[in-house]
Amino acid sequence: MNTRFLNKLRTAAMGYPCSVFINAYINLNVGDDLFLHKLVSTYPHVRFVMLARKPYGEMFSHYRNVTVYEEDAFLLRACRKLRIDDAVRWRISHECDYSVFIGGSIFKEFPEWENQPQWYRELFEPERLYLLGCSWGPVKTRQFEQDMTDVLSGMKDVCFRDRYSYNTFAHLGNVRYAPDILFGLEQPSDIKEEKQVLISVVNCRRSNVELPGFAESYNRFICGLAERFAELGYRTILCSFCEQEGDLAAAEEIHGLLSPNARAHASVVNYCGTNLEQIRELIARSEYVVATRFHAMILGLAAGKKVLPVIYHMKQQKALDDLSFRGAVCDIRNLPETPAALIREISRGISEEDRERLAALSAGHFDKLSSILNSPE
Repeated sequence: MNTRFLNKLRTAAMGYPCSVFINAYINLNVGDDLFLHKLVSTYPHVRFVMLARKPYGEMFSHYRNVTVYEEDAFLLRACRKLRIDDAVRWRISHECDYSVFIGGSIFKEFPEWENQPQWYRELFEPERLYLLGCSWGPVKTRQFEQDMTDVLSGMKDVCFRDRYSYNTFAHLGNVRYAPDILFGLEQPSDIKEEKQVLISVVNCRRSNVELPGFAESYNRFICGLAERFAELGYRTILCSFCEQEGDLAAAEEIHGLLSPNARAHASVVNYCGTNLEQIRELIARSEYVVATRFHAMILGLAAGKKVLPVIYHMKQQKALDDLSFRGAVCDIRNLPETPAALIREISRGISEEDRERLAALSAGHFDKLSSILNSPE
């Protein structure tokens, strides 16, 4: 019997009209995990299915409409050892009525990029695949762009989060643009701003940043800011948005480099999968956000904070260009020797009217998906 039919029966028995397979960067990252929460809470009447590690089962346990197949379970561990885990993912995704790939830096040209177009073609049914919240690049070869253009052209819907990415593929009729999905999050209420600064850090020695030669200058720069903020009476939160990518190690290293006075005014907070609201509340309480992580920048701007973006990837600058951001910006490759002088230049960057406009426009990522999920076949 057709397994998709069996899945439809199971989904109907659970009280849902259709099912959606979610593919995402599932590695305990603040931005990507907020994407997932936004998606499943937007469609409480739809059953969502994902493959993920054990923390995600706990993380989504209070969502009645989410089924998490835990990769740490015995059978899936065995499949991974046998190198047939992609076949399992293929089977589960094809059993669902639709697929959503929600994520940010999806389309980077890796050294082994030749496998990427084929991976999309084999894993998903393109005519049932919705790609949301993504950005394009960096790209090194024309061939990668040509091959991925062919892949993207067959997808049901592709919504980029910056105009540079959109303009690269604007000739494709299924490609759209909307500001980052997280601009549309409802802001924590009844939280008073305090003399606090949240600094999201990255580990320059890790492959996802690929800037090992700048690790010492970056750490000195963050230390210099924390020292000056301490002198001004601010509490500093060194925040790890993704431990698996080395953020926590970087935060602890920087904390250890601080003077005793600055260290007394600073603490390290790590995102562990169950404290998303804590991270958002820390941002809400902060007057300043020093944002190396992309979504620290977005969350800080969306909350109306004084934000200092520290650029390590083109995606950050492309987003700022779209926003006509008016505040100070630093590049991790060319950081100032006297970071304390920057503090007076850090501004709120975008107006309240712009924040409201961006929140409304960000919902555009879901326009095409809503048209089918709110009136399923």
